[in-house]
Amino acid sequence: MNIPGPDYLVCTCMAVMYSELWQALAEGADLNALKDQFMIGSGCSSCIDEVQSIVHAHQKTK
Repeated sequence: MNIPGPDYLVCTCMAVMYSELWQALAEGADLNALKDQFMIGSGCSSCIDEVQSIVHAHQKTK
């Protein structure tokens, strides 16, 4: 899997990496599925804006 740019920690609370989100999106996940699968936004919620940006960026690659 090729991800654009460097891999980095997106969700500190749940230790979710950019590459994990990108892979899930490539497999057909949407924002709600990412929330369910990785529990993003269930801690401090500071990652939600970044996750939404990643989802938007992935949609542009289709």
